[in-house]
Amino acid sequence: MLLLTSGCASSKYAYDAHKVTSSDRDKHQQCVYFALTDMELGERCDWYSSVTSGTVQVMNYYPANGSYCATLYNTVWNGSKSTYWQEVACKEGSGNQWKFLK
Repeated sequence: MLLLTSGCASSKYAYDAHKVTSSDRDKHQQCVYFALTDMELGERCDWYSSVTSGTVQVMNYYPANGSYCATLYNTVWNGSKSTYWQEVACKEGSGNQWKFLK
């Protein structure tokens, strides 16, 4: 289930993959791509499961060396612990294929 709201926050994820289920990683990844392709700058995509939740927010779009890039803020809560990270994704041309920079 994705809940979309306005406000602020997938590389091979910064959160501990062993502590977040594959289903929850999939929810986060869906939120990342939804934020990149369908949301306005600054809007936030939230996802929830029974123990884990997360947010994704695109904070910036900019051109870079013939590509179109976005800065994303991510947060994942697993129980009482949270992990926050920032990442950059870029795409070239008119395609919809995003590549996450390391």
